[in-house]
Amino acid sequence: MPTYFSAGAIGASFWMFTGYFLIACIIWTPLLVGISTLVGAELLSYFAAYQEYALLFLLGIILFMIFITKVILPLLSYRGRRLMLSRWRRLSRWEFWSPYILYAPVCVYIAFLGIKHRQLTLFTAANPGIIHGGFIGESKAKILDKFKSSGCVATYQFLPANLSDEERISEAENFMQRYDLAFPVVVKPDVGQRGAGVKIIKNELDLNHALNDVANELIIQEYIAGREYGVFYYHLPGEDKGHILSITDKNLLTLSGDGKSTLEELILKDEQTLNLAKKHFDHHKDNLYETPAEGENIRLVELGTHARGAVFSDGSAHITPELRKRMDKISNTAEGFSFGRFDIRTTSKETLKAGTNLHIIEVNGVTSEDTSIYDIENSFWDAQKALMRQWKIAYSIGTANARKGAEVSSVKDIIGVLVNYKKH
Repeated sequence: MPTYFSAGAIGASFWMFTGYFLIACIIWTPLLVGISTLVGAELLSYFAAYQEYALLFLLGIILFMIFITKVILPLLSYRGRRLMLSRWRRLSRWEFWSPYILYAPVCVYIAFLGIKHRQLTLFTAANPGIIHGGFIGESKAKILDKFKSSGCVATYQFLPANLSDEERISEAENFMQRYDLAFPVVVKPDVGQRGAGVKIIKNELDLNHALNDVANELIIQEYIAGREYGVFYYHLPGEDKGHILSITDKNLLTLSGDGKSTLEELILKDEQTLNLAKKHFDHHKDNLYETPAEGENIRLVELGTHARGAVFSDGSAHITPELRKRMDKISNTAEGFSFGRFDIRTTSKETLKAGTNLHIIEVNGVTSEDTSIYDIENSFWDAQKALMRQWKIAYSIGTANARKGAEVSSVKDIIGVLVNYKKH
């Protein structure tokens, strides 16, 4: 296959390819036959004598070759050494582990809370105004609809799945004209999590690609520049004031060119971007080998998602009475909302503290994650404590709401939602 591919890549003619192929056969075939004649019988005799160890020997050879190619050879180059360090960090640092590992102890604790409260799914009553409390598979657009009157929601448009490609593109263009929006804009699935499928659209061609041949509902939303924060808010029934459980400061990584290094080399040199180097390579594959000018800033990460390269840190120092009051007002505009995380963009940490110039780009329900746990200073068990704390609060709010008549989803309903989400 490499031979055929190479011949096609260099544009070799049929006769040129055939000629060289015949020359190769003239050299290669006698060589193979000669080696077989000289050592074949001896190798067979060794195999007969030691055949009970042959399989183990073969397995050892395979493992040795894997070790050579995966460990020894990469160590011979700077790129290989840095990528190996990147791989080691993802293996050794819990923040990069699979959610299945991270949430295994939490799920046990949730089961304990369910038994304690005598109803496993009581947490779904934490947000009576959101289907299943915002457990999973909820519509982002329908949740944002509830907060429209707050005046803080970034402008958006829901695009149904039953539209043709032309209708979907027309709806998106009309939306941009209606609100006088220029590129970039954001296109994302109406149902999703961890930043999956979210795209920053920078021109009309990208918009057409993002909206063509899509079977699911989408949202097109104005792009809000500035700093991004995750504000986890909850309001206990019967209390006059709400609480801010945590704030996550999301660092959207930027690199600065030196006029000498390619973008790939800059990614490998930086200690933060190195952790998810291959993801950054994939995202910037079109200009990976370009050399940015000295002092040129390259926005490496555009989405405030940890799984896509944003660096999270604990922003609890930004919690102020002014911000809490503002979050109370925002929460009160949405009937049936008491618990969740707001993804907010604003111009600076000062405006966040003052509770001004806030732009809500997304609101997550009862399964919101306290993303401040991904601060590098936190241990795995610190993260467990924080997650268990938020679930304890969710059950407390759900219990109080259920006593007031709020609907609690059944276990069957929740299983059905999970199955449908997996299919989706």
